[in-house]
Amino acid sequence: MPYSIEQLGNWRMRLGNAGHFASLGILISCFLSLFLLHAELVQAKIVVSPQSVHVTVTTEQTDEIERTISFFDDGGAAFNWTASWDQGWMNLDPTSGSATAGSSNSTTLTILPEGLPEGTYNGNVIISAGSDNETVSVTLDIQALPPAPAPGSVVVSPGELQFYVTQEQLANPEPITVQVKGTNSTGEITDFYWVASKSNQWIILNGNADSIAESNYGSGSFTVGVDINQLLDNQNIYGGNVTIYDGNVTVTATVSTDPDTIPTTSIGIPVRVYVNALRYAAEKSLVTTDWLDLIMNVPVMEDISGALYVLAEHPSLAPGQVFAYRWDSVNGTRFDLFSQWGHPVAGAEDLFYAADIQNTPIAIPFSSDEDTGDPVIPYDPTDVSGTDQTPNIKAFIPITFGGGLRLIGMEGDWIIRAIVGDRNDITNWQSWRELLYYVLHIRPVTGTWVVTEEFEGKSYTYIDDTGTIYPMILHEERGDLSGGVWISPVGRTPLTVTYANSTDQICDTLAIQGHRLDVSSCVQPGGYEVYFVEPSIWGNVEYLYNITVLDATGGGYLEGTWQYRFAGEANWSRPEDFSAVRQEVVIPLDPSCNCYLVNGTVNGYAAGFIVDTGASMVLLSSDDASYMGVDLTDVNQCPFTGIGSGVGGDISVTYCYVDIEIEERLSINNLLVGFSDDWSGPGLLGVPFLEQFHVSTNAEDGTMIIAP
Repeated sequence: MPYSIEQLGNWRMRLGNAGHFASLGILISCFLSLFLLHAELVQAKIVVSPQSVHVTVTTEQTDEIERTISFFDDGGAAFNWTASWDQGWMNLDPTSGSATAGSSNSTTLTILPEGLPEGTYNGNVIISAGSDNETVSVTLDIQALPPAPAPGSVVVSPGELQFYVTQEQLANPEPITVQVKGTNSTGEITDFYWVASKSNQWIILNGNADSIAESNYGSGSFTVGVDINQLLDNQNIYGGNVTIYDGNVTVTATVSTDPDTIPTTSIGIPVRVYVNALRYAAEKSLVTTDWLDLIMNVPVMEDISGALYVLAEHPSLAPGQVFAYRWDSVNGTRFDLFSQWGHPVAGAEDLFYAADIQNTPIAIPFSSDEDTGDPVIPYDPTDVSGTDQTPNIKAFIPITFGGGLRLIGMEGDWIIRAIVGDRNDITNWQSWRELLYYVLHIRPVTGTWVVTEEFEGKSYTYIDDTGTIYPMILHEERGDLSGGVWISPVGRTPLTVTYANSTDQICDTLAIQGHRLDVSSCVQPGGYEVYFVEPSIWGNVEYLYNITVLDATGGGYLEGTWQYRFAGEANWSRPEDFSAVRQEVVIPLDPSCNCYLVNGTVNGYAAGFIVDTGASMVLLSSDDASYMGVDLTDVNQCPFTGIGSGVGGDISVTYCYVDIEIEERLSINNLLVGFSDDWSGPGLLGVPFLEQFHVSTNAEDGTMIIAP
């Protein structure tokens, strides 16, 4: 572990003068030297990925090639870094930076091949952090273009295929015809065999999704189409922009019966599909102490008509209920029940945001309750978005959602939709069009947090010399913050956790003074306060931690300030900074594989894993063994071999002892794992590792949480 704690007495005492008399300060300083908690932040080695870059281009290449080089401190410490390079055909941006504790940084390597002759070029990128220098080798291979096809070759045309569809589209786009032709020095060949196959199920050959195309009679043709239903089924959340799907059709042909003269030829035809979402979509992560004041832009097309409804639902808070959002000058923000379990309530047709989407107010009030004459968007064709990203959109309707609503007690996903339809036929859902899809992920402070704090210019982390972590455990559920504790070497200290600025006040009226705004009457807009008392040889000591920043996404991060005072004193000590990272590993469900992917290390070497709670073993590829420092022939490291069983059948396995860590948080040393020649790709993280931790799944968003 990168930090250590020497426990010589009271485990937490980190007290300073706090403005008291010098004699008391001397007493405290002496006590600190002998008895107080002492820890030192030790910068560990910088880990750089990748360790080498290899790029191959042709002599005709003029475009720049970019690669990302990432690096982090394997102990989670903060560090400053610089980057340099030694060849004129390379460039880096940025060339320096600072990484906060627990985070990584990156720089972009740009390779400039234009004008370089054929050959192999070598260079180096050096990442420096303190006294640590890590080198990334860079190899650029420039090759001459291959010669023109020899006599007796196969030609396909066109050489690449592109399709353009929208998510609102109901019919497949028109297929494209591909011609296959064989030629030699004397002309066209008519007696050769060819077959066309596809790489993805959404590609259609000759109108059939389950067949190949082939011919025994020489030159011919086949059609390539797209099954948009399969593409849109795989479209998870509307991206707002173009989503690109890439596939390939391969034509394999034998143009001669003599393989020594004309070998079998395979030609790949790239297939690219641009799926455009006319609707706007986004997602945003917030925390429960935030105020909601969201600006959403609803796209409007020329051919759309009807009433505009803004609908909101919070499945975990109000399952089955959908609310219509509006605003009026009498009630302000309004959420009226629109439907229950898919059935509109009486009068739902009148809960529109605007009666006519082509005549929507652009300023509050937005509701039908207001008098006529409100300003509206002048919907003349203005070519607002004339790019390929948003075709057919002539303007956007700005909608202010929330109006400063406090999110306490609303953890979970809040889903917002803007839809347009005929208010006189409100139950005809198939006629409705969704123009906006917005998901707000509202996160609680819940977590097991490993705290690092500043005190008199030094950093201290609550991890002792044995690697034991003493975390702060917080729990939040629907506005209830009770149950928090801080684990210490002597027990569990109960915490009193409250919401900062519980009055929900942001600012009083701002006063204008000259060229400045007087904001002295403003209250900190949010956060959490953690208060607890611990005994010391001088009596009880009060501690107050103010959490001002909470990033609950991914691994989780929070920061703020902490203070102390002796019980009975009126004044707190000078605030010192602190930060914390979540000890749990939070893994989102990857929609591309419907699985959980996590980054980690094996014996300190970077490795990816698929988390499988049903797998009876941890399985790695034998091809990666040497990279991970494992000698499969060493009986001390790999004591025996055996057979592993799974869904795919039995495989031969060599069992070895390794150290595994995931996301720089959870680790097990000397874990018995299997290496197999029959396994490739990410490692399989199964029960032998997972049974050492608590594994749960969030029913709201499908995320997996692995906690100590």
